Amino acid sequence: MSGCLLDTCAVIWKANNDILREPGASELSDLHSRNSPIYVSPITAWEIATLAANGEMTLAFKPDIWFQKFCNLPRIALAQMPPEVLVASAYLPGNPPKDPAPIVFLLQLPENMDTS
Repeated sequence: MSGCLLDTCAVIWKANNDILREPGASELSDLHSRNSPIYVSPITAWEIATLAANGEMTLAFKPDIWFQKFCNLPRIALAQMPPEVLVASAYLPGNPPKDPAPIVFLLQLPENMDTS
């Protein structure tokens, strides 16, 4: 998997047409110029829905529709979330965060995905 994986904050900023800070802005511009995909994790759908359900985010659409509309943007692709990623997230050494989303994001990064 080449390209980059946006975390949930970056998805929200991009969806709102907010200006991204460097080096993220330059990296996204470079990806667009190379026609590289920009991945979004399925766990972002869960995080968006959780934010909306808790009243921490107001959406113009239901969370599933909002997420699908984002995924339909040019060069946005849904990242794979195979069961192996979810299982591996439960067996990390040390004291990983209790929130599964950051762990799953890390395991979904392009350099951690085997696409062979």
